[in-house]
Amino acid sequence: MPRPADPGNERAQRATRESRARAASVGRPEASFVDGAISAAVFLFAQAADAGKADKLVKELLSELAAAILATHPSKNFDLAESRRKIAARLAFRKVDDHKRFVAAGRRVKRKAPAA
Repeated sequence: MPRPADPGNERAQRATRESRARAASVGRPEASFVDGAISAAVFLFAQAADAGKADKLVKELLSELAAAILATHPSKNFDLAESRRKIAARLAFRKVDDHKRFVAAGRRVKRKAPAA
């Protein structure tokens, strides 16, 4: 949710608007969209792990890392167990339209064998 504009911070606001306009003109996504894409990729990986097509240990590691990151948030008091529950729920559920879009995007990714 955007913060209310601070009238005393017009210079920084103008710089932000200009930076966003430059980024948009070259097709560079803002951080919030990148965060969403990373989240969607983790969701797809979790689905693949549940289907036996990816390593479940990696899924568990990603889930545990995310829970630890939430539980150590500097300005929130997130409980580790509650963080784990919420992450498990988010990895299991997506809107049907989102799920279809994510799966279609995943099919377009060229997969390469990891370097030995």
